[in-house]
Amino acid sequence: MFVGKIYTVTSCIVEINRLKRVRDQAAAVDNSEDLTKANKEIDEWMSIAVELKEKYPLLFEALTDKIGEDQNPELEISRLNLAYENGEPNAKQLIREVSDLCLDGFRQTMQRVGVLYDSWDWESDFVWSTQVNEVMIHLKESPFIFNEKGVFAV
Repeated sequence: MFVGKIYTVTSCIVEINRLKRVRDQAAAVDNSEDLTKANKEIDEWMSIAVELKEKYPLLFEALTDKIGEDQNPELEISRLNLAYENGEPNAKQLIREVSDLCLDGFRQTMQRVGVLYDSWDWESDFVWSTQVNEVMIHLKESPFIFNEKGVFAV
């Protein structure tokens, strides 16, 4: 599926860019341990990038160019995720359109093997409603979870 290819290539490019920033920061403060670690990870990701570029040359180049237009694509990805989590209409529409493309592929595959679902739910709908908060209130009152350093755990 084409969406999977876009996701894979994008993730690879973004991760290489992130690691290069980590490497540059480690070099700037003369942190040889972090520098060595970042270089090792960059080498690993670069080998993946070479494979992806060989498999999908046009897609790889197009995404490299587009992602390169943004100084910090991770920040933009985080902003989009946060906007979606906050229920902003444009982000919600975009994320759900892309998700539906992926889900259509899953549905087609499942249909070929005779697996059908009556309905699909969006996890985010539960989060945006009061249902998750209500469950958390009940869980906090139960013996099943506890608070460990500000995080609820089982």
